[in-house]
Amino acid sequence: MNDVGPSALVADDPNNAAYYNNAYWFFGFNSNVLNKVSLSYSGTGAGAVPTVSGTQTYSIAGMNLPNPGTGLNTNTFGDIAINLDTGMLYASTTRGRFYSLDLNGDPTNTFVELAAGIGPKNTYGLQLSYNTDSSILYGHSYETGDWYEVSLANGARTSLNYSTTTFGGKGFRDLGGAAVVPEPSALLLAGMGGVGGLAWNVMRRRRAA
Repeated sequence: MNDVGPSALVADDPNNAAYYNNAYWFFGFNSNVLNKVSLSYSGTGAGAVPTVSGTQTYSIAGMNLPNPGTGLNTNTFGDIAINLDTGMLYASTTRGRFYSLDLNGDPTNTFVELAAGIGPKNTYGLQLSYNTDSSILYGHSYETGDWYEVSLANGARTSLNYSTTTFGGKGFRDLGGAAVVPEPSALLLAGMGGVGGLAWNVMRRRRAA
């Protein structure tokens, strides 16, 4: 684990992100380095304003990166989602790898591969988001627009027989926050970018607190 200044993270492109425990978490592109941007707040309730209070990086052991011998892009996304009750992070990569990390303390040595990658093409990753009580992890395919319930045990996908393809035949690029459920009336946060999703989720969690 390393403590770094906020400027050190500027060049590390957050292709994915999630909010948990007053911090913004993300991996850089094709990297095994998990970044934590801690936030502090001025004000209360919906008017609370977040500011960066510190940053840390964790080089996650067990990802075998880089991997030029058997294929590049072994940790590109896809998406990450964090269970707000348990502190477990789950990740889906573009090659179909599904894994978990434990954020209750130092996550460096907590990598568990739950499903191995299935191929070289960047068409297997899912956008991920929990429902409002963190009881179900949903997955959404940008390539097909299809929605799934994702098993935490092995990443298995159970089709919800529902699809959203509103962007030139593609699905959503991102799911913002933990309030997404795959029903037409409730897709209010789907498609919001990482920053917008973070802002909504921060506001929502602070307001609840």
